[in-house]
Amino acid sequence: MNDNELRRAGREEASSWMTRGTLSGCRLARQIRDDLAALEAVCRRLETAEGGEPARAWLLDNRYLARQTAELRRTVGRKSLPALQREERQLRLLRVGEALAGLTPLTQERLTAFLSGIQEVEPLTESELALLPQALGAGLLHSLRSCAEQLEELMRQREPTDALERPLRDLVVSLRALHQGELLPELEPLSVVDGIFLPVFIPT
Repeated sequence: MNDNELRRAGREEASSWMTRGTLSGCRLARQIRDDLAALEAVCRRLETAEGGEPARAWLLDNRYLARQTAELRRTVGRKSLPALQREERQLRLLRVGEALAGLTPLTQERLTAFLSGIQEVEPLTESELALLPQALGAGLLHSLRSCAEQLEELMRQREPTDALERPLRDLVVSLRALHQGELLPELEPLSVVDGIFLPVFIPT
């Protein structure tokens, strides 16, 4: 996708929000916890399995990135999100993270273009923008879990796994970029409050 296509995708994503249901609870933190547990279980089983290369190697060699991502859960508890207590705010963040995870490999430029489209239709608040790394981490982790489960099933059926190599590689590259602080959107032009710049949290 080029920048115009990414902006259009962002507009379409934001336009779809009004037609979807709502979810209760601190969904963002819970999803990170549940996805990591499921992913770790798959990885343990794949450690003793045979075949599935090179996709299996991409997953097992980079599982530490999933564990690092899970550390973000500590920053998205109810007490740390006073500005996002409304359930629809947490749900919006999840949707953004999941949509971005479908655009891997991610770069700052691609991230900014997509968010620009969202801001044109349904602007995210300053508080939401500041928590984008957590939302993106949750989305990438969820996609990694899905790929891992697909890989395990293909290996169980003794089917080729080559098609999963690129998706896994793109997810790993995006997770690395996230944890190295390379996926920072241009928040100033995206902000709905003129003249305010709120630094993005970078996990350490």
